Amino acid sequence: MKIEINDKLLYLFAGIGLGTVIGNLFSQSSGQEMRNTLSTRAHEGVDRLSQTVEEGRRFIKNSEIPKQAGDTVRSVVNKGKNVASIGKRRLTENI
Repeated sequence: MKIEINDKLLYLFAGIGLGTVIGNLFSQSSGQEMRNTLSTRAHEGVDRLSQTVEEGRRFIKNSEIPKQAGDTVRSVVNKGKNVASIGKRRLTENI
């Protein structure tokens, strides 16, 4: 099984969240304090994640990645057309 970078990030954030919850459950605070702390940290985590995703989107939008991806797709399509035409020509020659 191959683990992609997105899976690794998901595991990282899940581990951080689980560690935070378990750490707070064993702390010496009251139930209300613990719920407030967990709620605050969860909101902070969501805000950080949203900010990171938005920065990633801006990076990709402003980088050469979309252009390079388009060039790669065009190259693959052109090579596929060339292979198909060679195969068609060989088939015609053999018939």
